[in-house]
Amino acid sequence: ALRDAMRWLREQRQSWITSHPTDFSKASSVTEYLEAWVANYEISDWLRGHVLPPLGVHFVRYNQWPEIEDATHEELQRITAEEQAYGGVRDPKSLAMHYEEGDISFWVDTSVRQDSIGESHRFCRTPLEWQRWRFESLQKGVAAADTAAAPCLFVVDLNGHFVSAMACELVEDS
Repeated sequence: ALRDAMRWLREQRQSWITSHPTDFSKASSVTEYLEAWVANYEISDWLRGHVLPPLGVHFVRYNQWPEIEDATHEELQRITAEEQAYGGVRDPKSLAMHYEEGDISFWVDTSVRQDSIGESHRFCRTPLEWQRWRFESLQKGVAAADTAAAPCLFVVDLNGHFVSAMACELVEDS
């Protein structure tokens, strides 16, 4: 499975290189791009397209907007489109991240199957928006097989360190 994921990633990056030749004027820039760390949006895209279970995946992503000055290629486009609204700035001297009231350091990228043909859908939410969505779904009495009511599978980016987790409610029999 790992080899398949890395093959998919290389194909995605090769496609970007082919469609954006002016971004890669030197052979070394192609090599650097192909060997760069895997980006959050790439993980998200791969999860949605390859291993999305019927229950969905909730990818708790570190807000990279404060690091936008370091982004290149499609990472620049994706961070701008997906994370700018979450705010934050990076101190140019200390490189520390700073968040004002209303900014968030993590957001939830949810991919679920929502229709009869298994089409995946993506939702970007703040943690509070995600919590409201889950609560409202549970209050509506959504069937247990539905993504909102079933145990949640999470992938969590802890700013470069990744973990997986499952949220569930444990009930003690009396």
